[in-house]
Amino acid sequence: RNVNLLHLWDEIKDINYIRIATSLNNQQLADYTFMLPLLFEKRDEIQTFFSERGLYAQVIWKIQGDARQCLNSIAISDHILCIPIDQRYNFCDINDMAKIIKSAK
Repeated sequence: RNVNLLHLWDEIKDINYIRIATSLNNQQLADYTFMLPLLFEKRDEIQTFFSERGLYAQVIWKIQGDARQCLNSIAISDHILCIPIDQRYNFCDINDMAKIIKSAK
């Protein structure tokens, strides 16, 4: 997982329409994560684009009701997509994910 996260982030970190959804540095994030949480302005369109190309990114933090009172929570909930990077994926899989992410506009 650690290698996958660092490899994927290295491939996509310079794309200007992507923000990482955490303040942790790459190594801290790699120490515990099974996904790379990214923020996209047009999340739903990007999620559809990815899935049409075989990259199934999850929305893991959809909030509703009273929870939508916190502006930070709303911003994350409405924009987050989580890219899977766990042990099921090898170096070539991560490269394929990076190509799909880079091809989105």
